[in-house]
Amino acid sequence: MTNAVKPSVPRQEIVILLLIFIFSFFPLTGLFAQFKIAGKVVDSSDHKGVPYVTIVLKAINREPKDSLIIDQVRTDENGWYGFSVSEGDYRLLIEYFGRGILDTSVQVQAEDIILGTTLVNLSRTLQAVTVNARKPLIERKLDRTIFNVGQSIASQGMNMLEMLKNVPLVQVSPDESSINLQGKGGVRVMINERPVYLSGNELANYLKSFRSEDVEKVEVITMPPSKYEAEGNSGLLNIVLKKNQALGWSGNLSSSYQQVTYPGYSNSIRLNYQSKKLNMSYHASEYDRKRMAREIINIIGDSSIFSTSNRKDRDYGLSGGVSLNYKLASKSNIGFIYDANKNYGTISEKNSSVYVVNNNTDSILTTPSQQNSITLSQTANLYYDVGLDTLGKKLNIGVNYFYNDPDRTTDFQTAFNVRPAADTVRNTAAPRYQVWSGKADLELPSKWINTELGASYTWFRNQSDLQYLNYADSVYSIDQSRSNIFLYNEGNWALYASFDKQINPKWSAKAGLRYEYSSIDAYSRTLNQRNKYNYGNFFPTIYIQYKLKNHVYNISYARRINRPGFTSLNPFRWYSNLYSYYTGNPFLRPSYNENLELAYLFKNRFSARLYGQKTSNGFSRITLVNKGVREVIWANFYTQYNVGINLSLNLMLRRWWESYIAGSGSYVATASSAPEVRPVNGIVSSYNINNTLVLNKNRSFSLLVNFSHILPAKKFNISSHGLANLTAGVKWSLLNNTLFVNAVAEDIFKTLVTRSILYYDRYIQTANNYYDSRGVRLSVSYNFGRKKVRSYDKEIQFDEKNRAR
Repeated sequence: MTNAVKPSVPRQEIVILLLIFIFSFFPLTGLFAQFKIAGKVVDSSDHKGVPYVTIVLKAINREPKDSLIIDQVRTDENGWYGFSVSEGDYRLLIEYFGRGILDTSVQVQAEDIILGTTLVNLSRTLQAVTVNARKPLIERKLDRTIFNVGQSIASQGMNMLEMLKNVPLVQVSPDESSINLQGKGGVRVMINERPVYLSGNELANYLKSFRSEDVEKVEVITMPPSKYEAEGNSGLLNIVLKKNQALGWSGNLSSSYQQVTYPGYSNSIRLNYQSKKLNMSYHASEYDRKRMAREIINIIGDSSIFSTSNRKDRDYGLSGGVSLNYKLASKSNIGFIYDANKNYGTISEKNSSVYVVNNNTDSILTTPSQQNSITLSQTANLYYDVGLDTLGKKLNIGVNYFYNDPDRTTDFQTAFNVRPAADTVRNTAAPRYQVWSGKADLELPSKWINTELGASYTWFRNQSDLQYLNYADSVYSIDQSRSNIFLYNEGNWALYASFDKQINPKWSAKAGLRYEYSSIDAYSRTLNQRNKYNYGNFFPTIYIQYKLKNHVYNISYARRINRPGFTSLNPFRWYSNLYSYYTGNPFLRPSYNENLELAYLFKNRFSARLYGQKTSNGFSRITLVNKGVREVIWANFYTQYNVGINLSLNLMLRRWWESYIAGSGSYVATASSAPEVRPVNGIVSSYNINNTLVLNKNRSFSLLVNFSHILPAKKFNISSHGLANLTAGVKWSLLNNTLFVNAVAEDIFKTLVTRSILYYDRYIQTANNYYDSRGVRLSVSYNFGRKKVRSYDKEIQFDEKNRAR
C-alpha cells in the first residue's frame, strides 16, 4: 500500500457551508411570526421595571391545563418583554418566584398587541416558596441538547421509539431496525444514563414497551464528555424517564402488527412497582418479523461478476428483564439489573452469479442457501450508590457482565452451467463473547467548581470455532485449511477527571481528560499465528457556552477512538459461495477521530450545528477480485475530513398544527493508502419535514404526515442515488388517555431503493437493493395501574459491550 495523500477540501465548499451557518444565526421569525405581543412589569411600590420575571405564551386549547407553550422569556433590566407571533388566540401568563401575577387571553388579528404595564408587589411576592417552572421545547446545555417531550404535541400518545422520530438530530430507519444521529451515523441508546445493550429488532421491541408519557426528556449528546467511554464516534442518546411520584403498581400492554411482503407482529408487557424502599420493573416481549430482500450487485471490469440475490429473512424470539433497587438508608441504595434475549433467525436465499471474462460469459453459478442462527445474550449489572454529605457528593460503584453466544449454520449448494455436479458446503460459526467490567465514579460539587473523578477496568474474551465442511458420500467432512479456532483477549484500563463551572449567568465551561490503556492478545490456533500489542492514549474534551437572552452559543471539542469489532479481527473466511468470501484481519488497529463543533439555539426552537471531523487510520472493508474470486477484507487505509451543518426548526403554525423541519449537509474528503480504492469527494445532504395535525377539540385524534429525502451523494468511494420516504398515519387516544391506537403507512411510493456505485482501481461495483420498506403498521397500547408509578432504570456505564457482536 502507498502512502496516503492528504485530501484537499475545495475552498468554495467550505465557504458555502460557513455562509449557511452564519446566516442561520439571524432570527428566523419572519418564517413564523408577523406581529408582536409586548408589555412591561413594574414594582407597585416605586413603579420601576422588574427584571427576570417569567413570561409564558401558550396556544389556547379547549382545556387550559393542556395548553402548549409557544415561547417563554424573562423581562429585561427595565421590565420589558415581547413575543413575535402569527395570528391566533393565546394565553399569556406572568409569574414571579412561582406566584401567578397575570393570566389573560390575547387575540392577535393583523396588528401588534401592547398589553401595557403589569404591577407586582415585590414585598408580598418574595414570600412565595413554590416555583412552578415550565420548560421550553428545546434546551441547550454545555455538553448536550435537551428535547422536553411534554412540550411537543407530535410526541404524545405513542411509544418511545415513535417519539424519537420527533427529536432533533435523531433519525429512525423506516423498518425501525436502526437509530442514527445526523452527521454521526449510529448512536448508543441509554435510559437514565444506563446503556441499553440491544440492537435491531430487540432494541425496537424494548423501546416500544415504554410510552412517550413516561418520558420527561431526551438528551442528545453528539460529543460525549470524559465520564463516558472514549470508544466510538457515534454519539449518545439518553432518555430520561419521569420520576416515580406514587406508591403501588402500574403497567403497560402493547401489541403491533406489521404487513410488508410478509406479516409480522410484536407483543410486550411492562410492570412497575414502588414502595418506600423497593423499586422494581419487569419487562418481557416476543416478536416475529419476516422481510423480503432483493440485491443486485455487479462488479464490472476486465473480469466481471453480475450477481442477483433474492432473500427471505425472518427474526423471531423472546426477551425479558428485571431491575431492582433497594434503599438501604437515606443516602445509599443498592440495585441489580438483568436482561436476556434469545433470538432465532433464518435467511433463505437464492443467488445467481454470471462470470464474464473479456466480454464473454465464462460460467454461471446458481447458489441456493439456508442460514439458521440462535443467539442468546445476557447482561447483568450490580451497583451501589452512596451520598457522602448533604452538599451532593456521591460515590457510584458498579460491576457488569455480558455474555453473547451466537450459533450460526449456513448450508449452500453451488451448481455450475459448465459441469453437472454441484458442490455442497456447510459453514458453522460458534463464537463465545464474554465481557467483565468494573467502574467507580465520584462526584464532588462545590460552590467554586464541580469535579467528577472515575476509574474503570474491562476484560474482553472471545473464543470462536468456525468451520468449513464439504459434503461428499452423504457425509460432511471438515476442511482444515478453511476452518479456524480464534482466541482473543483484551484488557482496558481507564482513568478520567472532569471539571465544570458556571462562570457567570452568561458564561459556563467544562473540561475533561480521559486516559485509556489497552492490552491485546489475538491468537489463531489453526494458523498458529499470535498478535500481541499494547497502546495507551489521552482523550480530552472541552465545552464552552455563552447565553444572551434568546440566543445560546456553544463550542465543543472531543477526541475519540474506534476499536475494531471482534468479527473484523477474525481471519476466518466466511463463504457465500465457492468463489466469494469475507475475512477479518487480526492486524487491524484502532482509528482516531478529532471533533470540533459550533452550535447555536434561538428561542428554544431553531437550532444550528456546524461541525468538523477528522478520522485518522480509518478501517473498513475492501472488495478485491482476483481470477474470478471475490474477496472482502478489512484494512486500515484511509484518512477522512468531514465538514457539515445541521439545521432544525420546530414550529407551531397553528394551535392544532405542529411542524418539525430539519436539514443537513456535509462535504466529505477522503484519502486512501490502498491503491485498490478510489475515493470520491463530495457532498452528502438530506432534509425531512414532520407534521402533526390535531383533528378534534379534545385533542385525542391526530394525523401524521412525514416526508424525508436523502439527496444524491458522494462519500468515501461511493456515489449514491437519492432516497425518499413518504409516511402518513393517525393516532388516537381513548379511555382517558389509557388506550392508544396508531396506524401508519410507510414508504408509500416504494422509493426507498438503494442504488450506488463503488469505485476501485480496476473495476466498479454497482448496487441496486430493496429491503421491503413499504408497508403498514397497526399498534395498540394500554396503560393500567397508578399513572404516577414509573419504570425504574439505573445509570450503568458498560459501553464496551457493544463491540461483542
